[in-house]
Amino acid sequence: MDLDGKTGAETTIEDGALVLRRPAKPPRAGWADAARRIAEAGDDELVMGEFGNAAASELVW
Repeated sequence: MDLDGKTGAETTIEDGALVLRRPAKPPRAGWADAARRIAEAGDDELVMGEFGNAAASELVW
């Protein structure tokens, strides 16, 4: 079995040994669909509101 940097690895401790396995499903699988359903339900408001720096408009790049 090959593990690579693209898929990552699931880690567990079994009988005192560190075990690495290929993930059962890709990371963040289903997140896009879940976010879309939340937005369609109108439940995607910012909880904390905007919190930019007050002086940010004065910055020169």
